Amino acid sequence: MLEDDERGPDADAGRALAGTLVLRLATLRGDVREAALNRRIRGFAQVNAALSRLRSMTTVDQMMSRLAGEVARCGFDRVMITRVDGSTGHVAEFHSPHEPELAREVLRVGQAEPLQLNHLLLESEMLRRRGPVLVPDAHADPRVHQEIAAAAGVRSYVAAPVMPQGRVIALIHADCQLQRRTVDEVDRDLLWMFAEGFGHAYERATLLTRLNALRQEVRRANSSILAVMDEFVDADVEVARFDGENQVVARSAAAMFVAADNRLESLLTPRELDVIRLMALGETNGGIAKKLVVSEGTVKSHVKHILRKLRASNRAEAVSRYVRLSQQGAGNTRA
Repeated sequence: MLEDDERGPDADAGRALAGTLVLRLATLRGDVREAALNRRIRGFAQVNAALSRLRSMTTVDQMMSRLAGEVARCGFDRVMITRVDGSTGHVAEFHSPHEPELAREVLRVGQAEPLQLNHLLLESEMLRRRGPVLVPDAHADPRVHQEIAAAAGVRSYVAAPVMPQGRVIALIHADCQLQRRTVDEVDRDLLWMFAEGFGHAYERATLLTRLNALRQEVRRANSSILAVMDEFVDADVEVARFDGENQVVARSAAAMFVAADNRLESLLTPRELDVIRLMALGETNGGIAKKLVVSEGTVKSHVKHILRKLRASNRAEAVSRYVRLSQQGAGNTRA
């Protein structure tokens, strides 16, 4: 009889219900996976768009000023930027446009209580592993900076380091507090993708800034060289009108070197005068070393002393001032 009951209508209905529930569970799991995949794809697109906007910035300062806002546009509500200086993290910005008073309070607490990046904090682990972290329960985790977490009222967050050239310069913290949801692995991966991309963009902007500075320095050096050449040409013309001789260049150069001995000997030693004369003729440190039969290191030391004594910031400026003083001395000699 019991076996008949087990094979009865109630047993069949139970098995049918169990099958339906299993099917629904599988469907729900598929829906969850699909939703997570769609959210990940949408997040990747948002990160790429944010990084593209940041790459259009021409300076590092512009990029840093837009950093928190662009992170927020990747699906996060509130963003904290912490600058890393050695073993200390200084909170630089708390981005929460809908909570201005809270943002000011978190910034005040963060600046008054900087992150000491030792083994007690999660951020220290992040620096050590060079990767992101996910904090699902900020209140229960003893490694969280409790003062800042309490001021922000944060429940869960993700964080990632910014590492241009492999050196951590900043930390990005983000949450989804206003959406009232706990952050998850998708949020962690999106923030890490953003932080890595921003590190590369930061490195590129830094190199462009250095390249522009070098370009300006080269232009200034070229201008100084042209000024020196003009002074030599002007001196040649002046001597030609005075002498009328054919050996103009040799005489003008000789007049300059004699004047240099008379007027510059109080500033430069005889050896330094030898060095500056060869510099004026376009010799490199190596060429000067060979002509004076000294080491290149000795020449570099003489050049350093010459720049200091003539108050010049570079070789071209030192040569220009030397030539100018030489010409003034030559003019006084002719007078």
